[in-house]
Amino acid sequence: MLEIGRGVLVVIAGYLIMTVLVIFSSIILGAYFPGPTVNEPSEAYVTGNLVCGFLAALFGGWATARIAAMRPLAHTGALVALLVLVGVVRMTSAPLGGQPDWYPAAIVAIGAAGALIGGLLGAMQRKRVRS
Repeated sequence: MLEIGRGVLVVIAGYLIMTVLVIFSSIILGAYFPGPTVNEPSEAYVTGNLVCGFLAALFGGWATARIAAMRPLAHTGALVALLVLVGVVRMTSAPLGGQPDWYPAAIVAIGAAGALIGGLLGAMQRKRVRS
């Protein structure tokens, strides 16, 4: 039972790492690439947010795999599932003003891909360190 709780904490840690990175990058991007109005992001902001979202997910997946005591890819898979679940819930809610129609789906796909790649890299590093 203790290992399940620890595994849940590992996934939450990976998600929090991603969230903090996305928040900081959004603040920085908003300052450097403001849109015409507060509710309408610029193209540079949207593009930068997708890139930063991928990098945040990559790092979150990597950290999840590195922190996990056992089965790093299982923990990474749980992180990816959490990202997809949260993303689907957000896609079914009211859209945020000014976002392109494709943007919510792109965020989910890019986040899932980034976390998965990061988790694979983290798992490979763990194997190399232990060998």
